[in-house]
Amino acid sequence: MVYSLNPGGIKGGFAHDRIDVDQVFVPLGCVATVTITELTGVKHSIYWPGNWDKLGSDQTVEVTGFSCHDGYVYAWDNIWNDDNYANFSCRWLDDDYNWGDNCGNFRNRASAVQNNSAHNNSINLYFHPNLTSAWACPGPGSVWRDLRYNYFNHGSGRDGYTWAMNDEIASSKWVSSC
Repeated sequence: MVYSLNPGGIKGGFAHDRIDVDQVFVPLGCVATVTITELTGVKHSIYWPGNWDKLGSDQTVEVTGFSCHDGYVYAWDNIWNDDNYANFSCRWLDDDYNWGDNCGNFRNRASAVQNNSAHNNSINLYFHPNLTSAWACPGPGSVWRDLRYNYFNHGSGRDGYTWAMNDEIASSKWVSSC
């Protein structure tokens, strides 16, 4: 059986709940603003990338809103999978020549990214600041949840070419296509 969860709604994974919802779907091309509450009462407010995510049996989730194609590129500080949610995220609306001056220095911290372009643009993610070096190019709506398996695959011969992107992004630029 599938249940939906509207913004502001709460359904849980606690064992004593009448409805036990173990997965949440965020539409592709969207990022959800959510609050995760642990059985202990500890709350975490974070952005969730598009796609299915699993909840622990000791968690509930409150979805407070969706941002769909809002024009931002989002980055998370941890690999994003069913066993690991990122603790911290950052987002950029415009080109950024140095991710080191945002969100408490996000340079070389991203382990997951999502292109939430509002105009069907791709985004170049660079190995060095100032849009120099090799780059990778997530297309519109792309969600790369584990940057250990995504590589700087553009800019042959430049510094960082073929390196895994995990904890290595330093700048970004919106482009019309890869």
